[in-house]
Amino acid sequence: MVKVVGGQRALALHTAAVSDASGVPISTLNHWVAQGLCKPSVLGPAGNRITRYWHPRDLVIVQAVRALRLAGCSLRNVRKVQHLLEEQWDTNLADSVLLYDGRDVLIVRDASDRIVSAVREPGQGIFELALSVTTLPIGAWIERAIARSAEVDVAAEAARRARGARRRRLSEPERIRLAAS
Repeated sequence: MVKVVGGQRALALHTAAVSDASGVPISTLNHWVAQGLCKPSVLGPAGNRITRYWHPRDLVIVQAVRALRLAGCSLRNVRKVQHLLEEQWDTNLADSVLLYDGRDVLIVRDASDRIVSAVREPGQGIFELALSVTTLPIGAWIERAIARSAEVDVAAEAARRARGARRRRLSEPERIRLAAS
């Protein structure tokens, strides 16, 4: 879970906004969540038809998963990249680009122009770069994800969910009596 700013509010996107921004259908997002490729980290699912809230980092991860899968990257390597993005989010990822050469996912950090393996030999420097690579612009994705995000009152949303769960546990006569009062 993402730390909530000020204990109450956090930057977040609805699932539909993540789907629109990434080009990934909601059904595929649900499948990826079940497979552990991505997850909504502000507020996850709490039942049927409950809105999930995604941090901008989650949108960047969804975009990376989609791009790598379209390029033919294996699920094993995609999971490694997902973990790498989660672990290094607080570092200067905005200055980085991921490259996929068909075998390895590489990180190019603009500040140092150093190319490092992210999958096959994590942290190992790379001297040669194949000409046929897929480039994933992490910095641009981060900027767009933050621009699409809005603040969500996490505490109020959690309280609303709790009230709904309490109502669902009531019997039919209790619900009618509660609605009448």
